[in-house]
Amino acid sequence: MCSSAPLPTLPLARVSLSEMAKKAARIQGAKSCDSQTLATVYVWSVDFLASFHDANGVDVQFGFSDLQRTNLELDSYKEKIKENQEKIKLNKQLPYLVGNIVEILEMKRR
Repeated sequence: MCSSAPLPTLPLARVSLSEMAKKAARIQGAKSCDSQTLATVYVWSVDFLASFHDANGVDVQFGFSDLQRTNLELDSYKEKIKENQEKIKLNKQLPYLVGNIVEILEMKRR
């Protein structure tokens, strides 16, 4: 990544130019950003930088919504697992309970 000193922050983009250069380098497939990538970022207009930032913000929002949806699914699966474990415990105990009732009833018949 870039090892250059932090660059000033643009008020509309709310992201430092070094961060934008890192993202631009990733988009271009470069392993690190160099002076050419920084020059590319400096040439970009403020509108483009703002739209670039907004697009990344939308990606973050989608990520958060996916995370929330996944967490809700996880909670529902945990609840189903808990209910099924209780059913399994009951099904393991039930034959013995039924057997004991039959034995008690048979003993009273004698």
